[in-house]
Order: sequence, then structure tokens, then C-alpha cells
Amino acid sequence: MHREQVVKLRDRAVALGNGGDGAALPELVGLLAAAAAEVRRLAASAIGKLSGFADSAEAVSALHPVLRDPHPQVRQYAVKALKAYGTSAQSALHDLRDMAENPAEKPYNQRDAKLAVEVIEEALRIEEKSAVRSCQRCGVRIDADEYARSQKAFQRDFCDRCFDSVYMERRNWDTKVELNKEIRAPDGTFVQSDGERRIAGWLSRNNIRYRYDERM
Repeated sequence: MHREQVVKLRDRAVALGNGGDGAALPELVGLLAAAAAEVRRLAASAIGKLSGFADSAEAVSALHPVLRDPHPQVRQYAVKALKAYGTSAQSALHDLRDMAENPAEKPYNQRDAKLAVEVIEEALRIEEKSAVRSCQRCGVRIDADEYARSQKAFQRDFCDRCFDSVYMERRNWDTKVELNKEIRAPDGTFVQSDGERRIAGWLSRNNIRYRYDERM
């Protein structure tokens, strides 16, 4: 795939994810099949951003197979996206647990899969009324979908109203960061500069584990 086409599809995935329109889901599902891992990664991320807007069952059905994508960062973004769908992602719990415990998996994917399992299971408990969560900003009680959505985006408990009030400012920053990840390090990690590529290469050659652009 030519670089110009990759950039076009990459930018399209980001725009669809930021648009907040659930009708964009079918196009993003199509982008999950793109030849370029960078496009697949951003398509998975965009589907996660559409939680609360897109059809949850359709989104989870599309994301679940991506857990077996050959590129580790594509798998990572699929994990994060599934986390955003909370109770709807219950069908992916088995594979997420396997990823979390798989010694052959990248450490950051093991970590993120474990976090996704925790969030989905907590969302299920909230739905069953065996757990109560409140918005950290306004104090109102939140439901399972609000919990999962805010945990994916902020790792905080927010109701939908408070979520929307802080989402735009963070979204603009995240978009800038994601679009700058164009350089592929020897281990397959996408980074933002040649200097970061050299650092990542040195770490890999010396068998030093690292987490790029770390977000809990």
C-alpha cells in the first residue's frame, strides 16, 4: 500500500472516531481489514471512541477477531476499544484473559488485557446492581455503560455529562499524538521520531522491556 493511501486512510479513521457518529461504524469495520497495520490500529481506536454512539454488539463483533491481529499494537488498541464497551464485550472475556496470561504476548498487551477484564467484569457487577459507582466530579450514580466508557478514556468514573465536558480538550491532544506516530521501530512499535526509533531499537537489542507512550 502506497504511503499516500495509508495517510489518507489513517486520517479518515481518526476523523470518523472523533466524529461521534455511530453510522461511521461499518466504514471503520472495513478499515480493520486494511493492509497497513497503522490503519488497522487507528480504526480499532476509533471504534472504541464510538462507544455510546455505535451499535455495541456490532462493534464488539468486529473488534473481537482483531485480538488475533499479527501486529501487537493493533491488538493493543482492540483491547482498549473492547474495554470501552463494558458489558457488551462480555463475549471477549475468555480471549482477553488468555492474552493477559500469555507469556508470548507483549507485556503491554498483557497489562492492558488484564485492565480490560477488570473493567468489563466491574461493569457486569454494576449492571447486576452488586456494585455502585459514582461520578468523581459531580457525585451522581453512574451506570455500567458510563463506567466502561469513562474508564477507557480517562481511567476515572464519570457520568456522561461530565465525560462530555472534558472529552473535547483531551481528544484534540490525543489526535495530534496519534497522527505523529508514523515511524516504525525494529520491534514493530510506531513512534514519533527517528530518535525514538533508535532508542526503541537499542532497548529491544538489549532485551529491555519498555512501554511507549504509557497510559494506564
